[in-house]
Amino acid sequence: MSGITITRAQMDDLDVVEALLEREQLLLDGLREHVDHLLVARSGNRVIGCAGLEVYGDAGLLRSVAVEAEHRSSGAGSALTRAALDEAARSGIAVVYLFTKGAERFFPRFGQPAPSATSGRP
Repeated sequence: MSGITITRAQMDDLDVVEALLEREQLLLDGLREHVDHLLVARSGNRVIGCAGLEVYGDAGLLRSVAVEAEHRSSGAGSALTRAALDEAARSGIAVVYLFTKGAERFFPRFGQPAPSATSGRP
C-alpha cells in the first residue's frame, strides 16, 4: 500500500466520492448526512477510494466501500475497511453491519460475519 494514506473525508472530497460511488453503482443516499464518519484513501492528493460508517446508537453500518479500478490491488480497500472498523470500535459501536452490493466474501477477512442480507439499514 505504498504511497496511499487513509484520512477523514473533507467536504471538498464529496463530489469525487460521489462520482466514484456512481461509477460503481453504489447508493449515495445518506452519504452526506454521515460525512463525519466518511474515510478516503489518497494517492498523493488524489482521492482513490472511500468507506463510510453510519452510526445508529451502538450499531454501525459499513457502506460505500469503493476503490478506483487501477488501485484495486493496492490494499486500499482493506485499509479503508480496517480503518472504518477501528473507528467503530473507538466509538463504542458493538456491532457493524455490512451494506453491500457484491462484497459478501470480502467482509469476513476482518473478523466480521458475512451479511445475511445485502440491503437495508439497522
